[in-house]
Amino acid sequence: MIKHILMALCFLSLLSCNDNSNLVEVQIPEPEVIVQTNFADPRSFKATGLPFKLSPVEYSFDTFPDFIDGKTFEFHYSNIYLSYTNNLNKQVTEKNWETKKASQICKEINPEDTTFLNFAGGYYNHSLFFETLSPKKDTNPSESLNNAIDENFGSVENFKKQFILKGINTKGSNWIWLVLNNDQKLEITITLNEENPLMQKSTVKGFPLLCLDLWEHAYLLNNNPSKKNYIEAFFTYVDWNKVSERYEQLTAVNPQS
Repeated sequence: MIKHILMALCFLSLLSCNDNSNLVEVQIPEPEVIVQTNFADPRSFKATGLPFKLSPVEYSFDTFPDFIDGKTFEFHYSNIYLSYTNNLNKQVTEKNWETKKASQICKEINPEDTTFLNFAGGYYNHSLFFETLSPKKDTNPSESLNNAIDENFGSVENFKKQFILKGINTKGSNWIWLVLNNDQKLEITITLNEENPLMQKSTVKGFPLLCLDLWEHAYLLNNNPSKKNYIEAFFTYVDWNKVSERYEQLTAVNPQS
């Protein structure tokens, strides 16, 4: 009798195991694929013609992810900047201006020669911009530049706030600058398109100390573009050592512009 009962239980158990009506299919997620972008070496890009070359940089294109993402930076340097450099070389060859520095060209160029002005400004502005960045975060102005900033803006922090606010509130394709104006005072100014404070048509004339590109191509390729975040993050990577060198050179007894 007991044997029959055990056999019946085993039979029922087998029937239960073969009943798939209550089974739930569980989807096993695919492993996340991490896509790593490999960027070119900035040194691999060369300008055509003479005399102007791309400003060499001491960092890779993906060095500043919280400021400019690598994809945007590579496009900006290897496409936009390179194009301005190549075109300026063509222009100076045609005009026999090969012996002039970029800063000298910006000062002397005819404001009505808009094509030449655009290429000269595009080269000079981008060169200064890329040279001013450093992978070393949070450097500080020299004592003399710090004192000048305090005198003109109240403090370095006040200067940054004014710079950021002015940049955010400007519309269109512009550059924002810290300049030593012709009265030997520090001033924040905006220029349109590829103009700069060295040019005759600039409303505030002076010697550039630092600049930031406010054209949309400078930050819009980013996945989460924010003009405010872009300008704020800029100061994390400003090479104040180089900015200070420019200031001290310009305020020397015989400044070399």
